[in-house]
Amino acid sequence: MISRIRFDLNENNSPVIKVDYRPSEDIRDKVVKKFIELFGHTSMFCSVTFESSDIGNVEQTLTIAPIPSDKLSQTADIIKHLVP
Repeated sequence: MISRIRFDLNENNSPVIKVDYRPSEDIRDKVVKKFIELFGHTSMFCSVTFESSDIGNVEQTLTIAPIPSDKLSQTADIIKHLVP
């Protein structure tokens, strides 16, 4: 894998996740490409799920996934009900 996924700080000193895609035949780089394509073409929004687990050495899992454009309206309705 020659692409990079890293945790960094932005200009406001807030944590960010940066993805540097580099094309290759490695399946992991192809997954990175697909992930970026989904944000760049069908959605610029994402869902973030934070889960705790006692399985093995994994204590917490953060899952970030693009929200497909056909689900944006439904997602917006959910958010409207959660925000006072």
